[in-house]
Amino acid sequence: DETLDEVSFHDVQNSFAKKRIICSLYQPKKSASFGEQSDVYKLCSTADVVVVDWDLHGDSGKNATNLVGTLVEQSMRDIPNQLRLILIYTTDTNLGGVASDIYEVLKDRIGEQFIKPEDEGKELVLITSNSRVVILGKGLNIPLQQYSNFYVSAKDLAQRTIIEFSQLASGLLQGIVLRGVANLRKNNRRS
Repeated sequence: DETLDEVSFHDVQNSFAKKRIICSLYQPKKSASFGEQSDVYKLCSTADVVVVDWDLHGDSGKNATNLVGTLVEQSMRDIPNQLRLILIYTTDTNLGGVASDIYEVLKDRIGEQFIKPEDEGKELVLITSNSRVVILGKGLNIPLQQYSNFYVSAKDLAQRTIIEFSQLASGLLQGIVLRGVANLRKNNRRS
């Protein structure tokens, strides 16, 4: 008998493989550290897209929250030109609570003024200058109607990842274009 985790692992790998995207799955040991000097952090810090299981070894988001906070803070501080998508994938039925926990950690680490919850995301999407954090429920949950668009089966995770990354890229691209137009107007007024 395969366990639910093994089936999900297989479904996730196949989901990405069908989209021709390399997906590395990593299961840290229960005793693993998740701080800035940890192997887990070093592995994730080089990736453009990181999918984090919320409940690592039954810790109710403690390690995931620490990892996400560190990744976003490091990204803004050290590599502000890199786009980073972080998906939190959870069986927790309280997606709003998970988003709130992530928001509080980001607020403490980078400041509230640098975090914008996306209106259409019902506050399950948090945006910074170069990162997009999205809370997704595993498809096996019974979704609450208000968050129904945020439940994704493992076999559909790659497609959702592509959509979320394109949202990240297009949002930042629009900002760059608007800044460019503003600079053009400013420079033309000087002529």
